[in-house]
Amino acid sequence: MSRLWHRLPAAERQAAAGKRVLDVYETWAPTNEMNAQRLQEHRKATEHPVCVVPSETQGQPPKGPDKEVGQIPRTFLGAVGSPTVLTKNQCVFFKLNNGARGTIVAFLFKPGEQPPQHFPVAAVVSFPAYDGPAFFRGAGREKWVPVPVNRSFSKDESGATGQRAGHATRTGVPLRAGYATVAHKTQGGSFGDSKDVEFMIAHVANHISMEKLFLGLIYTLFSRVEKDSDWALGEAIDADRITYVNSAPGMASRRWEDARLKMASAHTERKYAHLKSLAAFVRQLKAWDEACADGRSSCWFETEGDLPRLAGEALLAEAAATGARRIAFDAVAARLEATAAPPPPLGTALAAWPTGWGIEEATGNFCGLAHWAVEVWHAAGSVDASRWQVEADGGRLFFVRVAGKAA
Repeated sequence: MSRLWHRLPAAERQAAAGKRVLDVYETWAPTNEMNAQRLQEHRKATEHPVCVVPSETQGQPPKGPDKEVGQIPRTFLGAVGSPTVLTKNQCVFFKLNNGARGTIVAFLFKPGEQPPQHFPVAAVVSFPAYDGPAFFRGAGREKWVPVPVNRSFSKDESGATGQRAGHATRTGVPLRAGYATVAHKTQGGSFGDSKDVEFMIAHVANHISMEKLFLGLIYTLFSRVEKDSDWALGEAIDADRITYVNSAPGMASRRWEDARLKMASAHTERKYAHLKSLAAFVRQLKAWDEACADGRSSCWFETEGDLPRLAGEALLAEAAATGARRIAFDAVAARLEATAAPPPPLGTALAAWPTGWGIEEATGNFCGLAHWAVEVWHAAGSVDASRWQVEADGGRLFFVRVAGKAA
């Protein structure tokens, strides 16, 4: 594939190397291996030792593949200057939520204690998204937050938590190394320029076993990036790995719905063929935009007003010729559609309408349609509006000639 990492142009790989890169895997085993490998590389490059803090677990051991209990990992690994990820909400109001990414700047120990004989009581992390009060004095430390050891409980099968039989209790640092993660942990994330993650390298197995278990997994993965230059594949995969979701048994109803929508789309294209003209579509879109905003355009009648005027005059002429006393609103709509005219905007104030126009019977959507209809006739200019009114009857709108008055 063109986005295979080792096949990218050298300039693009070099540019990506200078960004905040995240390796994403389908399972935890390779994720943990990559985090450990990258931490060792960081240690050699910076001479900062890797801090290993095992959590204390009591009760029933965890069954999940991530080995978390109450969102606290089994072991914390980190070093000063290495990326890290918060695994448990600390203060959501200040953006210290599960998944928040930062960089470790220090470790805090009890007075008289030091590594490697003792474990830290907190890791100080610089969280770019943190917007709470400063914990430390000095310029450049506004985003520094001490993340202390937490105590948490596992959930039982009902989803309840608590310190009782059948539950596990864990005390540890709620942080994970931030070089790599699993695909399902990226849900809700957005990767791109100036984000916490600027470039993603996806490591996807060249078989569909994971996709069968978690349908849509590969979509979750590739929909995190903002643009094509923000990601690459770590290893080559076949097209079937990407397209399996289209033939999966669980997607049968979705395929039927897609077929139905395709037929509906074809019908809509035939019905509104005149809107295939970009100019006509933009004109229609602009008019409905104004309608939804319940506001009159300052220029609409200057450029397009002749169309509803002509439609209105033609319908009046037909009414006079046939002696009709009621003209259905949908006849006006049909006439405007036939002339490719955009619907006039809504919102002319009632006080500005000529005497004799009544819409008291039209409520809710009918009221909005009546506004629309009145605009059409108001644009006709030559119409004596006092001799017509708009009424709702049986779910339809009509222009009704006022009794005893000539059209």
